[in-house]
Amino acid sequence: MNLYTDITFYMGDTSDYIRRRSAELKEMRTKAGISIADLSAASGISQQTIFRMESGENGWNTLTEHLYLASLDKLEKDMAEGKAAGGA
Repeated sequence: MNLYTDITFYMGDTSDYIRRRSAELKEMRTKAGISIADLSAASGISQQTIFRMESGENGWNTLTEHLYLASLDKLEKDMAEGKAAGGA
């Protein structure tokens, strides 16, 4: 199962959920001042997949979302400590 089928199983139509979650992901990244390229480099998720996740396409799963969020969190902490995004 992926995010789409998980939510469909429990909630029925997922289009509103996907649209809201996609907007949340993009908002978190942009508020942190992190580019798609930096998040891609830190997470190993392709820039295309990140774009698809943030634009509401159903092309991701919960594992990819967790990796996205963990990498975003790490980049935010690195930036707070004065480290360059995507670097050591």
